[in-house]
Amino acid sequence: MAVCRNLFVLCVINCYLLMAASEFVGSSRMQFVDNKQFHEVVLSQLMEKIESQEVRLKQLEMALLNHEDKAEAKERRISQLETSVSDHETALLEKDQHLMELKTRMKIYEENLVEKDQRITELRSRMAFFEESLRGKDQHKVERENNVSRQKDSVSSFEDENTNIEITYLSTEDPREYDQQEKKMIEHEPSIRVSPIVTQGVAFCVSLSKGATLHVNEVIVYSTVMTDIGRGYNQHDGIYIVPKSGVYVFTWTTVSSLHSNIGTSLIINGSVEGLLGSFGGNINNYQSATGVIVKAVTAGDHVYIKNNMNGAIVSDGLIA
Repeated sequence: MAVCRNLFVLCVINCYLLMAASEFVGSSRMQFVDNKQFHEVVLSQLMEKIESQEVRLKQLEMALLNHEDKAEAKERRISQLETSVSDHETALLEKDQHLMELKTRMKIYEENLVEKDQRITELRSRMAFFEESLRGKDQHKVERENNVSRQKDSVSSFEDENTNIEITYLSTEDPREYDQQEKKMIEHEPSIRVSPIVTQGVAFCVSLSKGATLHVNEVIVYSTVMTDIGRGYNQHDGIYIVPKSGVYVFTWTTVSSLHSNIGTSLIINGSVEGLLGSFGGNINNYQSATGVIVKAVTAGDHVYIKNNMNGAIVSDGLIA
């Protein structure tokens, strides 16, 4: 009985165990089924999320492609702008070079204009000089005509008087010839003998000791006095004061330097009596000129040489 009881207990226990096992297997099976469905749901959700992510990824890829296209377009635009800027810079450089060329040409034109203005000024000075020279020549011509007219009148008066006058001049170079001529004159009367009268003469000769640059209206002061009979020249102011009245021969010489013009006037008591010009402005050489004036002057008259234009004069101490 005990054994049966134990067997019964064992059976009961086994049954209980079997029931528990069946219950456990059933619950586990149900749980497994639930888990599978859960995993399927989760997997389905994950698939949906993956699909949505793929869609989003495609969208992002499309957006990235669009941005890349836009970036490439911007890069092309930037390249075009850089090319345009480079072209503009090149054009600006060319314009700057052209502007520099124009400025250089303008400077050359201005220098040419200045040279032409200087040339015009020189030509005007020469024209004024020549006009004054012509006026002086006209005055001298009138004086010569008056002198010729007076001489003709004198000759006519002598012819009217029917007087035959023979004038013999005696030479004093050889005393023996002087005596012979005098005897002949006495033998051939009637005649008029004009004997030479030896008087104290007046003469002066001055020069520049060296070359100088002269200015307009400047009195030329000749510093070297070689001869001054009559003591009329003042070497400090360049003015010659006539010591005795009479007819004087004034002569002066100028030598212009290389590429320089010199115009001078002989002035007597403030009046222009003679003009002289030596023009070397356009040649590579010295130019000399000499003026001669014959003029009746009075003691105390002031005579000097005045410069008429800016220029350089050459002298070695021997040119008056």
